[in-house]
Amino acid sequence: MLKFKNILISLLLFLISFLLGIYFNKNITSNIIFSIGYGNLIDAPYQIALLICQTFILFGMFRYIFKVNTKIDLYFVSVAYLLILGMILFGRGHSPNHSIGLNPFAFLIDSLKNKTNLITSFLNFMILFPFSFILILLNKKITVKSQLIIGFILSFTIEFLQLIFSLGVFDLSDIVLYFSGFSAGVYVFNFYLKNHSLV
Repeated sequence: MLKFKNILISLLLFLISFLLGIYFNKNITSNIIFSIGYGNLIDAPYQIALLICQTFILFGMFRYIFKVNTKIDLYFVSVAYLLILGMILFGRGHSPNHSIGLNPFAFLIDSLKNKTNLITSFLNFMILFPFSFILILLNKKITVKSQLIIGFILSFTIEFLQLIFSLGVFDLSDIVLYFSGFSAGVYVFNFYLKNHSLV
């Protein structure tokens, strides 16, 4: 009986997650993506992929909040996050601009110029925030130091790949934002997991 009840709750939560995913995708995500210069992600295939990813992230969150979570939910949410991460970082398309930004704090100046730059800086900060959770999910014994080293390498690699494949500008300020967000996530998730179970 309890198992059947959990299945019904899961189906209801998935339906709510799907409807909220449609709402977020139409009214929030698309506007943010368009405003920061990723207009090609508004195309139908990307919209479908983003909808799926957002649905699974919401579904995993709801299952966790309502205590019907299992470790498989965490993997679903992690995969959805990685798909969104890949689409945002490498879905911009070819860029003719091959410049290199060497000012690691350029985002501070840019953020003061207009609201769009401020939003972009905030998103660059937040984009790797959840990544340490995935590292902990894969290896519970991973140290904070190891996580930070991986975060720095990942932050640098993202910018390097964007430069190599002409997907954007290699910018030290983006690396600072990626790594800062990643580091914040490391400390938040490690602090949380000191007093809570992963599932």
